[in-house]
Amino acid sequence: MKKNKIKRLTAFFLTIFGLIYLFTPPILPQNTQFLEALERIDSNDIIIIFTSGGWGNTPLKEAKDLAPIIEGIQEKFKKLGYDSFIIPYFRTKNTILGKISSTKDFLHSFEFSSKDLSEKIELLTHTLPENKIILTGLSNGAALIEETMKKISDSASIYAIEIGAPFWEKGLPSENILRIQREEDSLAKGEIDDLVLTFFKAPFKWLNSKLKGENLGFSEVLNLPGHCYPWSLSEIHSQIIGFLENRVLAKYEKQ
Repeated sequence: MKKNKIKRLTAFFLTIFGLIYLFTPPILPQNTQFLEALERIDSNDIIIIFTSGGWGNTPLKEAKDLAPIIEGIQEKFKKLGYDSFIIPYFRTKNTILGKISSTKDFLHSFEFSSKDLSEKIELLTHTLPENKIILTGLSNGAALIEETMKKISDSASIYAIEIGAPFWEKGLPSENILRIQREEDSLAKGEIDDLVLTFFKAPFKWLNSKLKGENLGFSEVLNLPGHCYPWSLSEIHSQIIGFLENRVLAKYEKQ
């Protein structure tokens, strides 16, 4: 009798989740910072748009994996005499419905958020045609950028730095896109056995961290093998600096 009750409750909650998933419309953060930026960006600024991995709602100052890379890019521009302006893009609203909608978006190759981001970028290029734009993303953020680049009608002045994109994301042939993947990155290389084992262990690590009083997010305990891209590694920063010098700034200086 008890087992039947558990089965009925499980079926009930799965049905409720399924219905919410099917009928929840796209719920995206408003990202009003794009409109606000239009009043603050100078005509010579290089615009850097970043989107984090995971749920894609981590502020830059808390994005320990991506923030050093953004800072490194800004420092390179500064040394060469260029100013840069950062605009974050958040793809997940921090609510239960927002995360369900984000899961749906993820399973549809970021159909909703890439359309939204591409529209915001085209607003920037229409209003600020002289400015160069660099999209920078890590992991799921890199996958979102890839899908966004496919939707932008005129990408001549738009560049992308995609770091550790998942293995299922097919790259768009473009000289304006830099893709960085480490050989030991299990997610980028599609090492299924390692990924399955890591995802299996993650919930237990997360629960253990909560019992210890550690305020760790699920993505922090996931720790996919090789899925880290520190700016301090020569293979990381040398590729990015070379791309900035030989692609972004080379075209910038010719205009």
